[in-house]
Amino acid sequence: MPHLLIVCQMACQAVFQECWPTVFALTVRSVFGVIFLFILPLLWLPGLQANTTYPPPSGNSPYQFDSVAIPSDTYVVNDTDSSTLDYYMYRGDSGGYDITVPINIRRYVGNVNTLLEKRMIAETFNFYIPAFDVDASNSRVVDCDGDGVQDSLKPEVNEVYFNDEFVGVLKGANDIWTLNEFELDVQKLNFPMSPTGDVGHNTIGIKIDVANRNVVLSSGQAGCKVWATEVDWAAVQFAVTSPVVFVPGLSGRADSFVNSAYQVNLAANVGLPSEIISHTAFVPSLSACGRGMPSVVEHAMQMRQSIKAVAERYGTDSVNLIAHSKGGWDSRVFLIELAENPIPVRVGEMGGQPVLSDLIVTSMVTHGTPYEGTVIADMVVAYGGPLLFLFSDFCDLSTQVARQVNRTLGDLPKGITSLLIGADADQNYDGQIDDYEATGNQVGSSMANRFYQKLRDVDRIYVEFVPNPEDTFQTIPVVVEVPTNTPQLNDTMVSVESAVAMPGATVIAGKNFVGENGRNHGTVLDVQVQDLVINAGVFGPLNWRLR
Repeated sequence: MPHLLIVCQMACQAVFQECWPTVFALTVRSVFGVIFLFILPLLWLPGLQANTTYPPPSGNSPYQFDSVAIPSDTYVVNDTDSSTLDYYMYRGDSGGYDITVPINIRRYVGNVNTLLEKRMIAETFNFYIPAFDVDASNSRVVDCDGDGVQDSLKPEVNEVYFNDEFVGVLKGANDIWTLNEFELDVQKLNFPMSPTGDVGHNTIGIKIDVANRNVVLSSGQAGCKVWATEVDWAAVQFAVTSPVVFVPGLSGRADSFVNSAYQVNLAANVGLPSEIISHTAFVPSLSACGRGMPSVVEHAMQMRQSIKAVAERYGTDSVNLIAHSKGGWDSRVFLIELAENPIPVRVGEMGGQPVLSDLIVTSMVTHGTPYEGTVIADMVVAYGGPLLFLFSDFCDLSTQVARQVNRTLGDLPKGITSLLIGADADQNYDGQIDDYEATGNQVGSSMANRFYQKLRDVDRIYVEFVPNPEDTFQTIPVVVEVPTNTPQLNDTMVSVESAVAMPGATVIAGKNFVGENGRNHGTVLDVQVQDLVINAGVFGPLNWRLR
């Protein structure tokens, strides 16, 4: 049995390492050489709505700001943070803006030009101004200069500027409120330069009664202050795709995503910003290999803190998840917990009070996640002995525990679109994993080959206690290997069947990825797989692209 202990030891070493690049289940081949794309098609993005907490509207307008939309990361309102709001004002003498409303955007969106090219951000944005008593169609005759002669004055013209660029005039009528809406190119909107608490500063400026600033009066004097207006609030609204959060696998290290340049590819080809989160390496638990998943639960709880921190740095109330290996399990439990216990995220500020919006996850992609467990974890559990409680992570990925949890955990919450990716490492169909096929994997070709064949031929491994033939009052442990009904394609760590087995997923036929296009558990994150994920986001069922 010593050789089995060596296998166990090397399995532990392999899984301790962060799993890097591997290919997309879209790039996984079946026994017949066909690849399948596994999607969980639920509700599309617009069906997702966050609960939001914000200060109540103030002012006199019947058009309250929350009648347009609820304050959020993409609908930014200034209701009280200007000394020129909520006052009935005439034109001043400075010649500058009579009403000035700052609009501070906290949402970091990434590369606007690339986002525009891929339709990840709307080409235009809107801003709103409710204004009172804008006599846009009324002229007036009054003695403005006090010389006893009536002066003919022009209708009220209140010029509107956005970031010092003239964009139009206020509309309205005598003694009534009118909600004015303007539409501009999104490239005129200032966003934060980085996700570090930076703010994109924008200013709405209004010049009141400009048509009568230099009007010639009967006395020969120029200028008359005849019209006044009041603005209650101002707001900016734009649309953009959510940033991406990468969730690492076993050990919680970022190596797999960093080495595969996933973030670089995403930023260059889509324009989306992203961050990689981490978690504790391993979770000791006395309940390891029981009926629960202590490490998955612990890491899901850590995700609540880390993703909230990312969301608040980016000023966003929504994210997309991309996970590798065990990170998919962590993400799945995180999402189910999120539906039960929302996470309020600070996305802005109004009147010195926070705007809080419940976090939303709009999509999840998983690369090589063992949703039905993996025989490699079974091997660690079978030979781990009394130290198993130190490594509940392996127990959680065992076939016994994973299948038990699947029976009770259920589907993802509605509103999340999921793409499940698995791969096969045997590129030349010879049943062996050579050096080339093991390149980029967590283990060398010799161990990868043994793992591949074990996953191919064994459905599950467990320990059974049988009577000791030498002592009828004692039992001895025997490792039992249950063979598979058919050979299982796998990436040397996870079978394809397990990687695409999240309950509720449906199968959509994808491209043909066979032979040289196979991937191992490391290269399932490589650039070709990334490109397929990006394509599914931009043009396909992940629905990253704005419609």
